[in-house]
Amino acid sequence: MRRSQTDASKSPTAAGKQVAWRPPAVVPDSGNARLKVRIGPVPFAGDYYVIGLDDRDYRWAVVGHPSRNYLWILSREPQMSPGRYDKIVAEVQRLGYDPTRIVRTDQSRNLAR
Repeated sequence: MRRSQTDASKSPTAAGKQVAWRPPAVVPDSGNARLKVRIGPVPFAGDYYVIGLDDRDYRWAVVGHPSRNYLWILSREPQMSPGRYDKIVAEVQRLGYDPTRIVRTDQSRNLAR
């Protein structure tokens, strides 16, 4: 296993201010397809698997948990094309994730940047 640093994530505080944080990660000899990420002060790390990836220019990725209870569809752009999003949702459903549990984050305020 090797230690890694995940990309900075931004989360809003209760006051609405964006705060950047970098959760530490461990890559368990998986060719970067699996991560163990520790978020917050808890002493254990969760398993996160890269289950989908734009292999052309890394514009999007899909990260899931082996329990199929957690899933993230990540995009470098605030808006993903509806066709791409629908294909990803169909694929994660084929992999056993429940698409009705996906909550899409409104990124419209980030479009002006």
